[in-house]
Amino acid sequence: MLIKCKAFTVFEIIITLVIVGILALIGITGFREIVQNSRAVTLSNEFISAVAFARSEAIKRSTNVSVCPAANANGLACGNSGNWSNGWIVFVDSDNDGTINNTTDRLKVHDPLENGTQVTTTIARITYNSAGFASSGTGAINLTAPGCTGTNGRQVTINSSGRTDVVEIGC
Repeated sequence: MLIKCKAFTVFEIIITLVIVGILALIGITGFREIVQNSRAVTLSNEFISAVAFARSEAIKRSTNVSVCPAANANGLACGNSGNWSNGWIVFVDSDNDGTINNTTDRLKVHDPLENGTQVTTTIARITYNSAGFASSGTGAINLTAPGCTGTNGRQVTINSSGRTDVVEIGC
């Protein structure tokens, strides 16, 4: 008795592999965009969290609290306005001079940002007064994660009432 075996031809296997390859390429491209969007959302949420923390501490402590870019990776002093890539520092700024007078004034320090992350702004520091209003540092901060494409960037706007707003922006 003869048993018939059914098998795939080489042509059918090649066509199947081509289709699987195309679907994988489409999936990887979509996944990359999801990852970039997630990085931008995380970065903007971390920044907004620091700003909200500064605002609440200013109200709670009845004094000025500021957020500034870190001068270097150790987060001991404020840096210049255009470079937030070393992270940021939330500190008590009771004399409103924008400098950290002692280490106990530092309330929170954010780690340096991942290489390729871009933070674009002219804001040197954000200061909240005891009523929770932004007495300095109103404006926009643009944040983009490494490899950003499309509209996966974020713009955080801080208004004079101290509130923040986030919108998607192009990379």
